Amino acid sequence: MITTALIGSPVDHSISPTLFKLYADEHGLEYAHSKFDVKPENLETVVKSLCAYGFAGVNITLPYKTDVMQYIDKISPEAKAIGAVNTIKVTDKGLEGYNTDAFGALKAIEKSAGRPIGSKDAVIVFGTGGAARAVVWVLLKQGAAVTVVYREPESHRTQTLMSDFSNQVKFITYDALTLEDFLGCTILCNATSVGMRPNDRKSPIDLNRFDNLNLHDVIMFDVVFNPVTTALQSWAKDRGAVLAHGIDMMVYQGVIAFEYWTSKKVSEETVKKASDFLMKYK
Repeated sequence: MITTALIGSPVDHSISPTLFKLYADEHGLEYAHSKFDVKPENLETVVKSLCAYGFAGVNITLPYKTDVMQYIDKISPEAKAIGAVNTIKVTDKGLEGYNTDAFGALKAIEKSAGRPIGSKDAVIVFGTGGAARAVVWVLLKQGAAVTVVYREPESHRTQTLMSDFSNQVKFITYDALTLEDFLGCTILCNATSVGMRPNDRKSPIDLNRFDNLNLHDVIMFDVVFNPVTTALQSWAKDRGAVLAHGIDMMVYQGVIAFEYWTSKKVSEETVKKASDFLMKYK
């Protein structure tokens, strides 16, 4: 039996057990994936107990993608560069930390764009947390110009992101954001949890302020996967945007995580099956 889990708070909304069951079924594996809502004061204890309880690994979700790094024995170069871990592999030598979110986000965006992301792209990213760090890092790596919109200038996450990417990224507050800031933008990304159920009517920006915005052919990517289409995405679609979904990010990041845990590759056929199934999941 291979046992993995999701660690975060909250986790009730997650459909990861369904996702990893599809991957395991392709290979006929005896496999179990659980969800653990972990309080901040228990994070260290839970992470350090993974080996003792026989876990092959875990995914880390909000709000612990940065906090968990201090409890991991070995961190991959990309996770160090991003400053966030969303996948832990349990080995005989300890815990290894990876970031598969960056790969998942890029694949999701390129799937909807129908082309590689590169130096001709200009991106606006809402948020400064772990998911935002992965999105910013991977898009910069592709050569895109990135603007990050933040809410709390004094927060540790905002300050750290500014420090780590200050020479590569433009930073602007939500209050200072104007219609002009969207000119030339090819990709919009919500990398916050705003809009996730049960608060699915919320948006990271005041949509009324930008009612006249033309988003024709802009890729609107939202890391939120429940609901499949967020309020922000519905608004953007009405203004001509092409949608890239958090479901696809989840599917693709899970492919890499599953390979770390099981040494099994997931076929493109199963990836499509997972994406199609989860897009209809309620």
